[in-house]
Amino acid sequence: MDTNRKLNRTFWTVLIVGLLMAGVTAILWSAVGGKTESQAVTSSAIESDIETVTNPLPPAPAAGHPAPDFTLVSLDSGEPVSLSDFHGRPVIINFWASWCGPCRLEMPHLQETHLTRQDEGVVVLGVNLTQREGNQDDVQAFVNEFGVTFPVVLDEEGDVATLYEVRGQPASIFIDPNGDVETVFYGPVTQAFIDEQLVGMTGS
Repeated sequence: MDTNRKLNRTFWTVLIVGLLMAGVTAILWSAVGGKTESQAVTSSAIESDIETVTNPLPPAPAAGHPAPDFTLVSLDSGEPVSLSDFHGRPVIINFWASWCGPCRLEMPHLQETHLTRQDEGVVVLGVNLTQREGNQDDVQAFVNEFGVTFPVVLDEEGDVATLYEVRGQPASIFIDPNGDVETVFYGPVTQAFIDEQLVGMTGS
């Protein structure tokens, strides 16, 4: 009789302990699983937020700011060209005038950059300060003299020069593929300086 009682007690003890362990395991599994799912949703939400983040600064001709967009007429085709046409590509905006001595010094380097880096997506965009020119024929003569083949647009009213606060010439604005200003430089650029700026914008 005592033996049967002991056996029954052992049986119920084992059964109860087993049920308790199963219950604890289920609770822990649920908690871990819920946490993982929650973490996955949070991670996904963060990734989504990162993808939609844009530069909060206002457009301005200053490093770190989005480059102000503009549209000017092409010297070559007479068609409108906008800075935003080149979004996603590194852009060098160069402000110049045909009578400007330093502009003549730097122009071969800009043309060389266009020829050697255009396959990488690099854009050289010449903005002629037409309002400061004596004659528009001088602009075409300058382009012909230096064999310029990158796009040249005409700032006939000086609006873009004002927008970019260009007081002297030449001036070069380096813009990264996101459309943000990397560098603002006044004076003639050298090939070494151009290449150095492009390393930060293209990685090469």
